[in-house]
Amino acid sequence: MKKSAYGFYEKRGDYVFRKSAYIQWGESEKSLGSCLLLNPGGAYLIDAQLLEKEGKAEGEITLDPTMKQLVKLIERIYEMKPIEGRLYIYNLFPLQHTKKGEAIRRFTDLVNKKTVSIEESLPSINELRRHPWVLLGWGILSENLTSLNLVKNRWLSHIEEAGVPSFGKLHTNQRDYYHVRPQLAADANELLDELVNLYQENIALKQACIQFTESACFPNIFVPSSYEHLYDLPQGWSISQGNPETIIQGYSHLNVNPTYQLKAYQYYSGGNGNGVIWAIPKNNDFPQPENCETMLNDHFLKPPKPLTALDDYMKAIQGDHTPLSYLQAAIVYHELSEYGAMWHGCSWDRDTIISFEKGDEEDEFMPTIADYLSFQHDWEELKEIPRPLNPHYYLENNLPVIVFYTINDIGQVTLNRYKHTFSPNDYTFKLEKEIIGHAGAGIIF
Repeated sequence: MKKSAYGFYEKRGDYVFRKSAYIQWGESEKSLGSCLLLNPGGAYLIDAQLLEKEGKAEGEITLDPTMKQLVKLIERIYEMKPIEGRLYIYNLFPLQHTKKGEAIRRFTDLVNKKTVSIEESLPSINELRRHPWVLLGWGILSENLTSLNLVKNRWLSHIEEAGVPSFGKLHTNQRDYYHVRPQLAADANELLDELVNLYQENIALKQACIQFTESACFPNIFVPSSYEHLYDLPQGWSISQGNPETIIQGYSHLNVNPTYQLKAYQYYSGGNGNGVIWAIPKNNDFPQPENCETMLNDHFLKPPKPLTALDDYMKAIQGDHTPLSYLQAAIVYHELSEYGAMWHGCSWDRDTIISFEKGDEEDEFMPTIADYLSFQHDWEELKEIPRPLNPHYYLENNLPVIVFYTINDIGQVTLNRYKHTFSPNDYTFKLEKEIIGHAGAGIIF
């Protein structure tokens, strides 16, 4: 697959600064990972005319030897998968220079003259959280300079605050990490092997699966419901008396995008109810159902849709991109999908999320998952024994995935797997639901 590199440059007097850079595989913008190096080296803009004329320019850049080593690393890490996405390249400082010692000296001079800030290379916490990992590889620095130590410490604190896992080959001085491209070309492959092993030990295995207890699936902030006291519901569609945003407010790692608002329509007929949620711009009025020009004729009950509404209300949900935030987003989706449901309109309401919290399966005195499931119901048919049974998070093709299992007793008792594969940049996802077990008759209402 073709690899290209891109960067954004600024020119200030006689100095060139690279403010950002990434290596691209395919068309996707999702992050494959990131790395923190010392400073931009020999890569340059292929078309530099605009930089000379305007002092700022972005576009395709050449691949320098360090970037070529990073290409090899990514293709080793993801060798069993089609590679689609970007490796983002950060630097301790943005001053471009091919010689390390001279670059550090000039950077220090510029900091002392207050021409350059030691923090100008730092991305936002939210930007860092988009990366599955950070490779540390700024090199072994003999210079023990205040400005250089400050910027390293700021970066390490920033990474820790973002909660992004990091790895790199640590030097015996316990301060620096070996540069990803050693000075001797003969050592390049050996270092590459070490970095791949460090990735497997520190990133891949730890990110493989994060399990949650059942309690993590419930709201962890008390928010009084706005939907408990319904009265005089009209027949058919009407604007809901409740506020669906209270659902999101109950989960600590999520919030509604401040430029949007969530609103709901309520359907009511003979004691049965259904609802539909829409995300509309914050300052827009929510029209009465009869004033909506769009009706979803291919959906059950033909719900009304405002013209300004997003197709998927999950696009208006924001979070901190932690594993728990994805679990909370999956739960919020199902809660909102059944907002306003009554009687025959209920389905998710009868789903009970289950988890295995009885102990280690290898402990002969503790029940196995199969035993635990048999305690729940006498399963007539079970396609598989889920492992793990707990709600869990993992990465699949570098996309966040949440899986949990439920028991639902409407009509027939079923064991269900819900798999949510999230998009790389927001909380929309692809949902796959599969019934993997049956256990006789359930309830009819």
